[in-house]
Amino acid sequence: MSRFKYEDDPFLGLNEELILDILYRLPVKSLGQCKLVCKSWLTLISDPEFARSHLDYSNSINQPLTLIVQKFNTLSTLKFSDPNNITEGVTSDMLNNRFLDSFVSSYYYCFIVGSNDGLICVYMKEMERGRRGQDSLHLWNPCTTKAREISLPVKRGSFFVHIDSSWFGRVPSDDYKIFLVYSEYRPYPYEKGIYLYSLRAGRWRRIHVSDDEDLGLISDAHSVFFKDALHYLVCREWIVIFDLAAETFKKVPFSIKPDQVPKHDKLLLGVIGKYHRLCAMFLNRFEEQMFELWTLEEYDNWDSWKKLYRIDLRK
Repeated sequence: MSRFKYEDDPFLGLNEELILDILYRLPVKSLGQCKLVCKSWLTLISDPEFARSHLDYSNSINQPLTLIVQKFNTLSTLKFSDPNNITEGVTSDMLNNRFLDSFVSSYYYCFIVGSNDGLICVYMKEMERGRRGQDSLHLWNPCTTKAREISLPVKRGSFFVHIDSSWFGRVPSDDYKIFLVYSEYRPYPYEKGIYLYSLRAGRWRRIHVSDDEDLGLISDAHSVFFKDALHYLVCREWIVIFDLAAETFKKVPFSIKPDQVPKHDKLLLGVIGKYHRLCAMFLNRFEEQMFELWTLEEYDNWDSWKKLYRIDLRK
């Protein structure tokens, strides 16, 4: 009995360019199943270059996935009726996941350190009496449901993490890093520190800051990622910048003068995507009830702040 012509070739004679074009269109779960077809498919899909190309294609045709963590570590996705106009309405769908479910009964609080390329860095805070301090850090892929625990840089039970000041993401060297700002309260005296984790190297390194005062200010500020660096607005007077590639700090003045802006009770740095610029957001929730947005016209020109618009919240 003669064998079928393509019995040993699951590609069925298709050229490689067409095969790749088909595989790029498949969801992650389907690619996991395709790895089992044959050794050549396993080799192709396991290639880091394929993973990067598949991710780039997915990002080009899909809207970003917006996740929210709700009570009891419930994770939901937000779906906008019109991605270009959020006023058209939004719904939330609960995301079934075994990873977070395993922490619900143990009185853990879930905090998202950051997300990038479909990976989420999750910090789990143990709140059960008698077990407090048994915190853990994880990298989790909601699409494949796979999770990997990252060992904490200092002894469990001796510190807590400043989530808003910390960060997770990919750096230009094609490595993933976790920037962790923490406060150590055991043993006494109270101490603050910064660690940087490299996924490629698989280890933490302590980051030394020459000025201890700057370190204390960073722990109380939100981190904003822009131009491959983290930006922190401290005391409404300085922007402390940590370059993730060079792993160096620098401090620049926040040059918008108090007499240039209205009274406000909240001030935050951010990034406005449409213009791809660093921005400053002024909010007054009580008296004037207004929101005002300023953008930095030229990066590294810290005197180039310009007011973009103002919204009267009472209207």
